[in-house]
Amino acid sequence: MDPVIRLRQRGYLRGLAPLAQPYTRDDVARELASISADDMARMSRPVKQWVEILRRELAPELARRAGRDSLAMGFVAYTGGVAFTNDRVDPMMPWRGEGTRDGEPREGVSGWRIPNSWPISGFGGWGERGPFAAELRFGWDLWLRRGDPDGRDPRRGFDVLPDGDLAYVSGRWQHGALEVGRLRRNWAPLGQEGLLIGPSSFPIPQVGYTLGGKQLVLRGFVAALDTIRGTERFLTAHRLEYQRDDFALSIGEGKVYGSTTGPKLQSFLPMEISFLTLDKVPGETPANVMIDGQLWWRHRSLVLSGEWLVDDFWILGDRPSRMALSGALRWVPNDRTVELGGEYRGVQSLTYHSIEPRDNIDSWTHWGRGLGDNFSDYDRARVYAHWFPSVTGLRLTPSVAVQRRGEWDFRKPALPDSLFQVMSSFLQGTPERMMRTLTLSVESLSNVSLSTSTEPCTSVLRMTSSSLTAPASI
Repeated sequence: MDPVIRLRQRGYLRGLAPLAQPYTRDDVARELASISADDMARMSRPVKQWVEILRRELAPELARRAGRDSLAMGFVAYTGGVAFTNDRVDPMMPWRGEGTRDGEPREGVSGWRIPNSWPISGFGGWGERGPFAAELRFGWDLWLRRGDPDGRDPRRGFDVLPDGDLAYVSGRWQHGALEVGRLRRNWAPLGQEGLLIGPSSFPIPQVGYTLGGKQLVLRGFVAALDTIRGTERFLTAHRLEYQRDDFALSIGEGKVYGSTTGPKLQSFLPMEISFLTLDKVPGETPANVMIDGQLWWRHRSLVLSGEWLVDDFWILGDRPSRMALSGALRWVPNDRTVELGGEYRGVQSLTYHSIEPRDNIDSWTHWGRGLGDNFSDYDRARVYAHWFPSVTGLRLTPSVAVQRRGEWDFRKPALPDSLFQVMSSFLQGTPERMMRTLTLSVESLSNVSLSTSTEPCTSVLRMTSSSLTAPASI
């Protein structure tokens, strides 16, 4: 995925939507085939390497597009693990007892044999025929299952299988697409994680659709979330996107609701605007609606992107607002081996939280992990540089990050309105301020990849068989 992001930010692969992932292998292969020899001659060494990595990975799809014989099936296997000294992978978010496991506060996190070390491995197969594709993948991610202090155990399959991992069937046509199965989605500008729909949670069982042409696209899905205290929960999200080669804009909404009679018909209507129905319709008990806007703009070597999420906002100001904001500015030249960037991300205290005694049924979570951001009541600014030395696929990233963080967590019990009215919008309790300097990350992007981070509070080592692994999702 990393080479795809970097090429798209530099003006290549222009047919890929910059505000929604995953991409299909066929779509990436189609755009990759449009890169000419003249384009390659103008590229710097690392940019050429990213093209070569993708061409090796997508050789079957490129062969089919060229009319040569190619099997439309395959398999993937990967193995590795994570190890860190913190209770969370993110060293700037140390666990302070606010997480839960199966609804009970945790005493701490214990590792697998070695403290805070967790194996990761898996296998799967996929196939394509005409406009259709299918994938079935099983994974062993013991950190998600046993080590994550925020999530709850889905208790599906064998003890080590994280909720079936990926399993779906998809169909794609000229002006539309349909996906049915378990998927992770990330609705966000390239290089960022979504605030409305992000990649933090387990793969979610869903029915998704895409309608439209090259410039105007309507995208949405309906998903079944975990059941809380006997109430089934569902997520519906849809948005309208406008995109050109170097510009993209979207506006959308999402809703989490409880129901005793299954998903509502309105959830499947692409043009249903839940925001105008005052959150819920008959049969939903309760519901929480959010609206979201995103922007991506590229001008020469500069890329500007951002997202604004509104959970709740009171015009009279008699209650705390609940919003989130993220943005990034990057300098990504084609003819250099260095790129520079700055990022900001902030989530107000009560965003994603259930603000009335509703047993957290309408909280923005799936098995305890956030559907958008996995944390609230914080903001973080970061500046960094990526340097690509002469070693193929190697990236060195020094960075500096500054963060403010309050004591609130959206997994806490719901608040009565009398308490909610008097709370501040940001930084509850005693704020924690943190600065991390001279952080250095090292990553390899070759087909058999090793990646490690040398940050003081976390070290992650992962080895996989391939940098891209799915027929219909990259």
